Amino acid sequence: MTWGRQNGDPQWDSINTFDKMNKRLRDAYLRIADSSNASIAAVGSAWKFIRDNHPSINLYSGDGSHPSLAGTYLSACVFYSSLFRKSSIGATYIAGLDVNTASILQEVASFSVVDSLNLWNLVSPDSLTYATFTFNVSGNSVAFVPDFDHVNTWSWDFGDGNLSQDQQPLHVYNTPGIYTVTLTASGPCGTTTHEESITIHASELNESDVHPLFAQLDENSFRLLSKIGPVNIKIYNTQGALEIEGIRNNTDVISFSKSGVYFLFYSTANNSGVKKIVIN
Repeated sequence: MTWGRQNGDPQWDSINTFDKMNKRLRDAYLRIADSSNASIAAVGSAWKFIRDNHPSINLYSGDGSHPSLAGTYLSACVFYSSLFRKSSIGATYIAGLDVNTASILQEVASFSVVDSLNLWNLVSPDSLTYATFTFNVSGNSVAFVPDFDHVNTWSWDFGDGNLSQDQQPLHVYNTPGIYTVTLTASGPCGTTTHEESITIHASELNESDVHPLFAQLDENSFRLLSKIGPVNIKIYNTQGALEIEGIRNNTDVISFSKSGVYFLFYSTANNSGVKKIVIN
């Protein structure tokens, strides 16, 4: 963001003073940055503060437009703070300026930028708190798999009055309906939420007297115990990738090749469901 001329442009009433011209430039840079998702090095903002509060520091060269040494140094400090998102106070290079003037320019450049990173769109996308999730519905059971970035804490609201702090929860709904599930996640750069609507149908809530059982044999295998015939299974990892699928019969062994958290979806002639399995 550049700065207004020392006395504006006398040919145009709307920008015939520094303040008018500087504001027009500021508004234009913000509008363009917003439409193109660009960042701003707010030299004009720092320039105005110096003119308003330190008028003895001349920022202009003789033509009233281009920068003096002080104006160039102020601009450089603004660019430094914008590029690295940190203060330029204490920089040892002062470009031949006296120490007091250089210190003032460093301070103004720093707070003009660092105190307004969001305004100038200088917050790196790589540092933003991000959270979303996918889910798999089986009957009245829903398995949730989050996708986090720069997140330290999280909480789930399943929309039926139940909450969870589990990272990968498995939730069972007791009545049919449409539920709004909300994931709230927090990190160093703030808090974000993600919502999804989940529909549980009445037909999916029919209970059966018999469910297949999965008995753990050792650290990485389970045995299917089913008295109701073959069971169709699909096992997904936490990234949503299908690891194992097929029809299994009573006493069949299901083995896993690596540790992790898995979601086992099963269906029989009479019922369906999902189980969360942890392999150490």
